[in-house]
Amino acid sequence: MTAIQVGDKTVLTRGHFAAPTIGVKADGTYEGLTKDFYKQHGTEKPDGERGQSNAFNTLAALDPSPFDHVAAVYERKLLERKIDPRLQPGVASAWWDWAEKAATLERHLLACSHLQDRGGLRYGRCKDFLGSADSAALFPAYVESQIAAGMLEDGLVADIVMGTSDAGSTSVLTFEFKDDDSERSTSKTSMGSKLPRKTPTTGEGTITLSKYGMAFPVPYEMRRTATIDVVAFHIRRIGQQIAIDQTDEVMHRVIAGDGSGRTLAAAETNATDTDVAVAGTVAYSDMLTWCYAPAKAYRLDLAVGGKTDLALIANLAEFKDPDVSKSISRTGFKSPLNIRYEQWDGGVSGSSYVNRLVVGFDTRNAMRAWTWGPNIQETDRLIEDQLEVFTFSHYFGVEKVDMGAIEVLDCNSAL
Repeated sequence: MTAIQVGDKTVLTRGHFAAPTIGVKADGTYEGLTKDFYKQHGTEKPDGERGQSNAFNTLAALDPSPFDHVAAVYERKLLERKIDPRLQPGVASAWWDWAEKAATLERHLLACSHLQDRGGLRYGRCKDFLGSADSAALFPAYVESQIAAGMLEDGLVADIVMGTSDAGSTSVLTFEFKDDDSERSTSKTSMGSKLPRKTPTTGEGTITLSKYGMAFPVPYEMRRTATIDVVAFHIRRIGQQIAIDQTDEVMHRVIAGDGSGRTLAAAETNATDTDVAVAGTVAYSDMLTWCYAPAKAYRLDLAVGGKTDLALIANLAEFKDPDVSKSISRTGFKSPLNIRYEQWDGGVSGSSYVNRLVVGFDTRNAMRAWTWGPNIQETDRLIEDQLEVFTFSHYFGVEKVDMGAIEVLDCNSAL
């Protein structure tokens, strides 16, 4: 714990604290952000025009935090969520992006001395948060931070995709090279000889993004009496549900294709999967066939399957023998034992991903997520119902980049 001085108060915090650089008066005291702060910096746009950044992103961009403070927030969150960055590099990277913004928000909240007077943010009440000019403007950023955290706490999107890109609109034109070894291979040449010219055939398709969101009504009484940590828990649940819905969409697109019509984004079929020798069972020989089915350029590092098949796999003698598992994992040998397994049950209405399929990914090449703009959070007051309604929306789509980096183990003729 580190003791810092905020006004005439001494506050204890984890990690290294750097005083805010915006919302500060000439004498160095913190006065907070004005209610027009986000409008001044382009977060609020005219009707019909989607904003280019939200409160959470804007605050961090204008007042970035020192590396050591970001690292403290990041490490605290990984410990809290029991995340091992060596096993979940994609998730850990996403949490670092979140920590860069959360560290700035934390610095500003710590500077709001009236929150510390009431035992700190964790034990304060929403009315304390909204009842003072220096913290009320931070409330939208706090809501967005909790939703963003919830989206990382559940689902498998960050585990599966190679990265996330901004589409710039509700649809994105994607490209592929329909290449083969003859088109992309290099050739030996002698000094001064002309290099061989290779022209892979290109293809293109369009990915349409879907809008995910939720309205969260808060009664006036809850706003006045509920502690902030209780409200934050329910706000994070919104993000968690969005992450679950988006994972269902990713798994559906893995099997059905992403809808772009590109060759490398096509649906998985019985001709492209690996079938087990005896339907309904999983043998280690089946897993070896599945593991080595992708071309030599690919290496499966993540598998997603339902509970029935993961239980069968976990019960195989090779997986139960700790000496075998440890020796293979130390060598880095290409093996089913060196693949990380995650449970995701199929059967969602309208989804092509069904139970009895185990989907293996080379996460470096398989899928890419697309978003449009930031997460948008808005608030409205329904006076007649005495409700404050928080709304959240987020555009999301997924591209199946290369079906060669995906191998499906079909455990019961499901395809």
